[in-house]
Amino acid sequence: MLTRSREHPGAGDRLRGYRRALRAVARRLGRLLRPLDAPDLRAMGALQGDGQPHPWTAEAEAIWTRARGGHRRAHHLAVLLHARAYDLEAEGRPEASRYWREALTWWAQVHRDDAFWQRLQDGLARRMGVEIDPGLVPAVRRRLPTHLLQVHADLVRTYQDRAPTQARTHLRLLRSARFDPDHTEGDPTEEHCAALLRPTIDSAWEHLEADQWQEAVDSLRAWVDHDDPQLIRWQLHAYRRWNEGLRHDDPQDRRQLLANLEESQRVAERLDERTVDQAQRELREELARYHYWKGTTAADDTRERLRRLDDSPLGADEIRELRAAACRSSALALTHFDQARRLDPGLTTEAGYGGIDREQPVMRIYQASCRIEAIDKRMSRREKQRELLAAIELLTEAGRADCGLLRDAHRLISRAGLLADQHGVKVDKELRALRQLLQDCRQSAARP
Repeated sequence: MLTRSREHPGAGDRLRGYRRALRAVARRLGRLLRPLDAPDLRAMGALQGDGQPHPWTAEAEAIWTRARGGHRRAHHLAVLLHARAYDLEAEGRPEASRYWREALTWWAQVHRDDAFWQRLQDGLARRMGVEIDPGLVPAVRRRLPTHLLQVHADLVRTYQDRAPTQARTHLRLLRSARFDPDHTEGDPTEEHCAALLRPTIDSAWEHLEADQWQEAVDSLRAWVDHDDPQLIRWQLHAYRRWNEGLRHDDPQDRRQLLANLEESQRVAERLDERTVDQAQRELREELARYHYWKGTTAADDTRERLRRLDDSPLGADEIRELRAAACRSSALALTHFDQARRLDPGLTTEAGYGGIDREQPVMRIYQASCRIEAIDKRMSRREKQRELLAAIELLTEAGRADCGLLRDAHRLISRAGLLADQHGVKVDKELRALRQLLQDCRQSAARP
């Protein structure tokens, strides 16, 4: 603490003046020395910790991670973490995947940073002392994602047979990379993935052309990424080709068809709704054909159960179980047929797939009878109305597709009207429209 000196009057004031001057000098020195303590310099020093240059150290990573944002920091971290990922991969350590993922994230940030690339262009011109081709840096920027992802494509090939788990890791890294498409040459993720899958597809195609169905399926199963939409498309294609070559009236072929459909179902279930909605036309078409075969077998099951009801002396419990099973299988058939039409509206025009136009109205008629017969007094009025409306809609759709079927189902229409009156359910408007459709069908049949 400064006090006024009795022997030196005014000394305290002078000391306080010196102190203010010293503080000013300290502030100026701080401003001059601050760049020497910048994160870049400290991190670079950390990479020379023992006098030898290192591509990565934990200290350098910590310094740049804590530093403020900016394109220089993003570039430093991209390079640093990428170097660490290479080393960990070479050592076979599982932490490598985290470093690969983080490095690609930082590279994506660098790639979309216009300021970084402009600074690079300006810096090259300044250092070289000549004008730089204006297309040079943009070309490097466009090709950067392809080069960065090439290592993952190469590692997939390396690991595919001997380390499938690691191969799948690098496929996920390939697919998860998010580079700015406006500054990227083509679609490097799609191009790399297509090139990786091509040998597997070529092998399967050769087997399919030789009618070697099991071999084709086996070659596709060998691919490491079972969730690849392109692989799923080709698996469904192989099973579909196999199904088309079977004789469905042969018991052994029928068993093979059912086995193929079970496998196809496992394959199709690997697709989520969003992937299906965004899928390319070829995958949607293969899914449509899968649903056609599922619907056809469900319709066959329905007919077989109805035949057993007609031909065999059965007890009350067996009759009830068979009717319930037929109702379930007809509902399943309609679900699959609807899906097939949704996925490929032109499916029924193709040879071998027009059966939906014949099968769907028949299944609708039977499903309508299931809805009508399900109505009983224990239901609420709203539930009865829902079932009757569903039955009327099914009959209407069947009649629009096939008037003959609706004429044959006139008793169901009468039954629906009777139940509506008995239970006080309001479906008058819908029933009138259905009866008018039935009348139109009868009149058209009566015309010469």
